Amino acid sequence: MFAIFKREVRSCFHGMIGYVLTAFLLVASAIYFVALNLGYGLPDFGYYTLYNTIFMLLFYFPVLTMRSFAEERRTRTDQLLLTSPVPVTGIVLGKFFALCVVFVLPCVVDAVMILTLWALGVDLRKKGITAETLERVFEEYEYEEDDILEEQVKKRIRQKGAVTKENFQKYYGYFARKGFNSGKILDLLRKYMED
Repeated sequence: MFAIFKREVRSCFHGMIGYVLTAFLLVASAIYFVALNLGYGLPDFGYYTLYNTIFMLLFYFPVLTMRSFAEERRTRTDQLLLTSPVPVTGIVLGKFFALCVVFVLPCVVDAVMILTLWALGVDLRKKGITAETLERVFEEYEYEEDDILEEQVKKRIRQKGAVTKENFQKYYGYFARKGFNSGKILDLLRKYMED
């Protein structure tokens, strides 16, 4: 089983597939990390970064795993592998653990991103800024989502013109991408729509 494990890990990085898939996953998480966690200062890596990149795993896992047995068939080593003294469960487990190791590599880099956020939090604590202080500041400047959305709609109307039947969808899409509640968006756009 260990021989199959080593061979599978080596074969992932012998060609370009391991490097490309790892880079693909790292670039996706790095974009969200830089934009959301560092750019906007959002502290929750799990929700803001991992939640947004989870769809990348829909591409990552199938490409990684299907290649494993397909490569055996392509090189015609599948019969040799199945007739080896290793049981089928050993073959499957060897390949499974090898692919787990390949998946852990981007996770290690993600751990560096998490440690970066932690270090930035420690830096705030060293300066005497506690979580309670931040909560108090945010409570002082807390607005209701409805008020924020209404201000944003008014600002957008001043910039781009009145809401009409022709541009209603564009306005709706703009505010939906910003994360506002769709029902509230529709209500406000109908309120400001010109007949």
